[in-house]
Amino acid sequence: MKTALFFSLMAAAASAVAAPPCGGVDRSLDAAMRAQWAPAIEAHLKAQLDPRVGPLVRVQAEDVLHVFRVKRWHIVHVINHATDEPFVFYAENPAHAPAYRTVWAGAAAFGETREMEKWARANAPGIPKKLAGCFAWYVTRGRAQ
Repeated sequence: MKTALFFSLMAAAASAVAAPPCGGVDRSLDAAMRAQWAPAIEAHLKAQLDPRVGPLVRVQAEDVLHVFRVKRWHIVHVINHATDEPFVFYAENPAHAPAYRTVWAGAAAFGETREMEKWARANAPGIPKKLAGCFAWYVTRGRAQ
């Protein structure tokens, strides 16, 4: 009986550890979404980035690379032709949002996952914990896969 309990606990612990960091995060992205979001994201970036950079921004449908979505929240990874590829955070569908909540671009080291999750939660108040964790994992570990 003790052996069965031990193996049951070990199996449960192993499956919890093996759970994918982005499990439960919707990453589906199709051509219609890209076409709908690109002009809105471009307009938001032009309006909200530094005035010296904003006019250089271009986002076409093919520049919408990835999306990470939980509930109404979206993080959209794009090419904007002016800066490092940004991850643009929205609390709703980007096409209907008046602006983005925050934006992140650059590099994060393998060991900075926890710091990146904290950054996301501090800079995008209300973001679902699962989405912040998926973003942090992706920018520190997931891009290489």
